Amino acid sequence: MRYTQKDIEEAKAFIRKRVEAEISMQNHLDEALLWAAKEIIDISYKYKIKASLFKFSANPQLKKEVDAILARLREMIYEYTEKLSVAVDKENRDDIVGFINEESYDHTLKERIGIYANRYKYELEAFIGAALLFGMGARKLLSTVKSNLNAPYNNELFRKAVVNKSELAATRIKSGGVSYGSGHSNCARTLLNTLTRNTVSFAWMNMYGSWAYNKGAVGFYSFRGSSFPCASCDSRIGYHPIEEYQGGWHLNCRCYFVFVYN
Repeated sequence: MRYTQKDIEEAKAFIRKRVEAEISMQNHLDEALLWAAKEIIDISYKYKIKASLFKFSANPQLKKEVDAILARLREMIYEYTEKLSVAVDKENRDDIVGFINEESYDHTLKERIGIYANRYKYELEAFIGAALLFGMGARKLLSTVKSNLNAPYNNELFRKAVVNKSELAATRIKSGGVSYGSGHSNCARTLLNTLTRNTVSFAWMNMYGSWAYNKGAVGFYSFRGSSFPCASCDSRIGYHPIEEYQGGWHLNCRCYFVFVYN
């Protein structure tokens, strides 16, 4: 069971392409989130609701418009995720779409996108309520949202708003943020980025294994594809029977695999 230098280079090239697809997913996600933020901020300012009363539910028409934007946001995120997942092998599109839509943690991909997008809605509501209280314009607010996508409840604007929460109605300001326990992110962008990038990664690695299995692979060699310290990956360097293939040893794994045949 031998492999060649060409096999190694092809395996490395595949991982590089997979990571490029993940990065593309991340960029598309950020574009979609900022698009939604701009639309929702502009609409919210249009209604001229006082900061002390501001919530998306304060005005039925505002709520309707915000919900429509969030619905489109969910569609955009799913569409990007599916497109980049299928890019690995467009001829097997149906199989890949079925794979990424399998339930995980009792929810489908679309449902999890919906859950995290809903958290984003409350982040934006808090940002807008705080900005209205302190007289911040829409353009500056959008810049603030962009700078704090990964830490919506850990920035000066939000902290100042919480100090003055008796003057505000926004849900997350009243609660002082939100926590899902130690080790769990409370940030919608982080959750969506992890979900969509890993979905794309899993789709690529699943098809990679399927190609090898269908060609009669009996095993594979695992090699480190990153210099980042990882005892789990280090312990798995070397040969494995094909039954041990799982697409990666952990989330964000950069190891590359060289398949071997009898």
